[in-house]
Amino acid sequence: MTGLEERLILAWWNTGISPFGKTRESNESNIAYASRVVNTLLKDLRVDFLGLCEVTKSDLIRLLRESVLPNYSIYDGTYDIGRSKFDTGAIYNTDRFTLIDDKVITVSLGNRTLKLANRIEFKVANDDFPFYIFLTHWPSHLTPDSESFRILLGARLRLMLSDLITVYKENARLIIMGDFNEEPFHECIENQLLATRDRDMAKKSYSYLYNPFWRLLGESVSYTHDCRIRSYAGTCHISSGHSTKWKTVDQIIVSSAFLGNCSWHLNEDLTKILYITPNAIDINEATGTFDHFPIITAFDLISQ
Repeated sequence: MTGLEERLILAWWNTGISPFGKTRESNESNIAYASRVVNTLLKDLRVDFLGLCEVTKSDLIRLLRESVLPNYSIYDGTYDIGRSKFDTGAIYNTDRFTLIDDKVITVSLGNRTLKLANRIEFKVANDDFPFYIFLTHWPSHLTPDSESFRILLGARLRLMLSDLITVYKENARLIIMGDFNEEPFHECIENQLLATRDRDMAKKSYSYLYNPFWRLLGESVSYTHDCRIRSYAGTCHISSGHSTKWKTVDQIIVSSAFLGNCSWHLNEDLTKILYITPNAIDINEATGTFDHFPIITAFDLISQ
């Protein structure tokens, strides 16, 4: 007999409210809308851990304050390291996650410092093994030579994950979430990070990661002649796209542990893109502020 004992819900959102290259102070209307989205995620969908990017520390503080949730806290990962500025953070449920340690990880390349990830170690109730959550926001296609940077970052992150897998083996609880600025089939994710679409392969060999967002490529609604439901085809809308205006660049990738190698199991039915759009702005017409949808996943603790 098996049964659901507990559920952890995690989400990610590139907010767009404080992007680099623009004024780093979010304007009032944007932060107000972002607060509504965050409230939907934390209160209505009961998200326990919400990773965020394109935010400042003051954004995180305000988003938490306006959620009015006393059992939540922020993780501020918005560090400056040399000329490299991290814009990632999180809001998380302190009843579910206990913060143990965190590290900001960079990669040096000549005279450049590349942002790899925030590595956050948590203790989760009813589990003897730590959860490691990695927040990523890799260079955009607007950055010169950015593809080679993302391939390098995928390879370096793979080395870090391999170190943890060597220690914990099939019990390595690893969750990588972020805006990779590449889709699941790109070299940096599929081949360097070893994030496969093949669930059986990932389950049998814990050196592989599993990327459930392979299943979420393409249109969200099937075409029918009388369909009146708006369809979307990714997590991010790119107005300048020439072959498609949609990319699935926001992903949550998990280790083999969550595929039956520990008591926590990935809930793939609850792993999805959340088509939340601004009240007065259609994402198809967005010019840069809200051009990413949030994504969500869940992990179920199953009794044996």
